[in-house]
Amino acid sequence: FTIAPNPAKELIELGLQDFLNQDVTVIIHSKLGQRVYDRTFNRLSTPTLGVEVATFAPTLYFVTVRNNLNGFTQTKKFLRVQ
Repeated sequence: FTIAPNPAKELIELGLQDFLNQDVTVIIHSKLGQRVYDRTFNRLSTPTLGVEVATFAPTLYFVTVRNNLNGFTQTKKFLRVQ
């Protein structure tokens, strides 16, 4: 998957083309391990997902995307800036 823009101020777009029509969970953690976003999608129907990050504190975050059927998990990082 992809994350853009990176760094981000208000919104990130997750490119989830490889996860289309799959059951997917998207989790975002701060660098301290605090979970700030957790959402599950049944049969993901769109190749991009916008996530509002304007209320996140400016720091490093980790985005994890998990295929809930086969357990495939991928994690990438992004920086939230002011």
